[in-house]
Amino acid sequence: MSTGVRLIRNDRLAPVEYVYAASADAPLRSIWVAGACPLDAAGRTVAVGDYAGQAEQVMRNLVTALE
Repeated sequence: MSTGVRLIRNDRLAPVEYVYAASADAPLRSIWVAGACPLDAAGRTVAVGDYAGQAEQVMRNLVTALE
């Protein structure tokens, strides 16, 4: 069993200097997520001024990060 933290990256997300998610298996499996930025795959902010549209993009990014 690994005790280290595994950084999770996904090539379909914007190329940023941080990771969108991380996991650890010990002592219990834990997953931490980020990606709470409304960025498209090219790193552009989407739905500027539209909070609901930005929230939808954030959720799409989180789903993609965990795929």
